[in-house]
Amino acid sequence: MNNELVLTGGPIVTMDPANPTAEAVAVSGGVITAVGTRAAVLGLAGPATEIVDLGGNALLPGFVEAHGHPSLGMSFRGRGVIDVRAPVCPTSEQVLAKVRAAVATAEPGEALAVVGWEELLRPELPEPTREYLDHLAPRNPLAVLHNSAHSAWGNTLAMAAAGINRDTPDPEGSWFVRDKNGDPTGRAEEIPATIIMAGAPLAVTPEEAPVLLAREYAAYAAAGVTTVGELALDPSSRPLFHAQAHPAVRVRAYRMSNRPDVDGPAGGPLFRDVGVKLWADGSPWVGTFAASFPYQDTELSRRLGVAGKRGCCNYTQAQVRALCVEALATGEQIAVHAQGDTAIDLVLDAIEAALREVPREDHRTRLEHCCLMTGRQYRRAAELGVTCSLFLAHVRYWGDVMGELFGERAQGWTAARSALDAGIRISLHNDVPVTPSEPLRNIEVAVTRRTAGRGLVLGAAERITVEEALRAVTIDAAWQLRSEHEVGSVEVGKQADFVVLSADPRAVEPEEIGDIEVLRTYLSGRPTS
Repeated sequence: MNNELVLTGGPIVTMDPANPTAEAVAVSGGVITAVGTRAAVLGLAGPATEIVDLGGNALLPGFVEAHGHPSLGMSFRGRGVIDVRAPVCPTSEQVLAKVRAAVATAEPGEALAVVGWEELLRPELPEPTREYLDHLAPRNPLAVLHNSAHSAWGNTLAMAAAGINRDTPDPEGSWFVRDKNGDPTGRAEEIPATIIMAGAPLAVTPEEAPVLLAREYAAYAAAGVTTVGELALDPSSRPLFHAQAHPAVRVRAYRMSNRPDVDGPAGGPLFRDVGVKLWADGSPWVGTFAASFPYQDTELSRRLGVAGKRGCCNYTQAQVRALCVEALATGEQIAVHAQGDTAIDLVLDAIEAALREVPREDHRTRLEHCCLMTGRQYRRAAELGVTCSLFLAHVRYWGDVMGELFGERAQGWTAARSALDAGIRISLHNDVPVTPSEPLRNIEVAVTRRTAGRGLVLGAAERITVEEALRAVTIDAAWQLRSEHEVGSVEVGKQADFVVLSADPRAVEPEEIGDIEVLRTYLSGRPTS
């Protein structure tokens, strides 16, 4: 066999239970051809084979980001976008200084959009009301998209540019907040209304799109990610994904249920449609997630305007059931954003009803984020064949303030241990661009449940093991994307998607896992970082 590449000289963590560790791996035509001892695999090398010495570093299957948004992340890199996410601007002063500087240097009439606005981590930020934004940018359309993307605000010029007025209908599953006279106030809730409010800066031009998408892919690859779930595909953007000549990641796409579908090119190993996505509720950080209990009455919740309030579902149970029936009938996978326990109950009821109408053995219906999903709900989900993708980065970034909003319930936030004990295969995600792609940090948080700021341990009983967390960012995440036959483990016949790390995550202290360095990433045997 004419093997083109052999990697050896370090521990190989395969994520294959039948062969958990190896000393070398061979690749031909982008596919793994041999996994085994150093002597056996090197014996398959020829004169033209490139032999890579890992130098004691660890090789793992490329990480799988089961829930991301490459198209939205791409738009955050466009002209007129002011990125103030917490990793970019840690303080309120930095946020406001960056926005003021951008407004001061913009051409009159140039549209601007602030992305990553979030008051919980930067409490001095004011609410960006229409009046506030009018004062801040009297000559420019200026919109603000909350870090969660579930709320947005616009000044008078931004609303006019987006065509939002009293006669504008609310997009399905979302709405423009209106005053008692029916006039829009400048605030929007839920996607796609929030994206419409954000306006032109997020509408990347055809000329810019290929370069910006390539940059977004490169950021994933730098984190060791080789496969990404696109959980908000606008069907009209399919040609853009297919047009990437040498993409750094594979994409498995879920089209938005509230956007009309259009025909596109057939899927392949690099980009493929797998399902449809629905947002059953909103975000816990803006008061729109549907829970059975109100927010705590604290100084923080009062400042955010959510004290004593409860969110609500964006759809009725009948609407969710109808979508599930349609998808099950056509073989599409269903992914449902559901954060509060009320929304989760509604979705599980809808799935159960849909499965009675259209029985499927291996439907892999997904629940996304699952912030306050209970042990009872996990057990019910397992009985229905539902799988869960967990946003554990919430614990890292927002864990310090959760108790002020949710009291003791914060201890059960993204309850990974409960999910696994119920028999559910989980994935861990970052919901990029809400937080940066950090698979190694997700493993650390899953194992330690420690917050980034004060170092609190939030819900120690929900810790999982390193091995379980590794599965959740490799083979189990691939399974959720219906791609376990091609990626997620180092096995003969699978794509040669690898990440090379400065240390084996199983061999360091749990608190050190997030600091392991990604040295190189391969897609089908080709280096991408």
